[in-house]
Amino acid sequence: MSRKVWSFVNKYLQKDDLNVYSNHNRVSKFRTENVKDGIKVTYRCSSCRKYPECSFQVRALFNSQNEIIVSTSDTHNHKKRADTTRAPSPVRDIILKSVATRLTQAQVKRAVQNEYNGPVSTTQVTNLLKYHRSLTRPSMYSVDDFKQWCLQRAAIPPIQSLQDVFVSTYEIISCDNLFIFFTTKQLISVGALSRLLQVDATFKLNWNELPVLVFGCSDANRKFHPFGIALISSDESCDSYVKLFQSIKNTVFKVTGIQYEI
Repeated sequence: MSRKVWSFVNKYLQKDDLNVYSNHNRVSKFRTENVKDGIKVTYRCSSCRKYPECSFQVRALFNSQNEIIVSTSDTHNHKKRADTTRAPSPVRDIILKSVATRLTQAQVKRAVQNEYNGPVSTTQVTNLLKYHRSLTRPSMYSVDDFKQWCLQRAAIPPIQSLQDVFVSTYEIISCDNLFIFFTTKQLISVGALSRLLQVDATFKLNWNELPVLVFGCSDANRKFHPFGIALISSDESCDSYVKLFQSIKNTVFKVTGIQYEI
């Protein structure tokens, strides 16, 4: 293996100047040695693991005259990327942006297809999406945590807070046996204006795969007006619907003072 050829670059008196130079050239500290002329610090490309053929290095010699002699060897070579099972950096950046904007999984896959030309597997995209979404999940891990969360939001918000979510009714026995009624003052107030009620369950909206009841009414133009949502037990029993109808009636009266009749 041939010896490296070093080319003099500059002489610095302050370490801050060296830091600026190393940051500009995208290098990180690799090795520190005590030599006859002082202390020799070698820097290498910050992306050398990603691009193993990049042999660019910077050498800084701290001599006895408090000078920093800077030399370089070779140039950056980022033509060939190392083989890896990880998704490429551009794909990870796309997924990070997608998670921040709350895109669905299908939308994320389309974004990757449109913005990245190279090969990437569906499994890599799905796993990355699950991981980054898990980082933004609320810190709720147990039934007791969930009860405390509901208790903190059980009070009806003040009159000016029409869009604030509150938990009108909740009963939590276990992860599979619960009932939580979520709504806002603006949504539930619509219930006082209608004698019709439409209810349906939807699935795969939460990590525990519990059913979510969506309920509301439609107007003459077939536009749906939701009253809120309810998280219910996994068996989707008749008792859950009884609790829902009672909760709607009680919550409409508490918020509007009007008796709700279906």
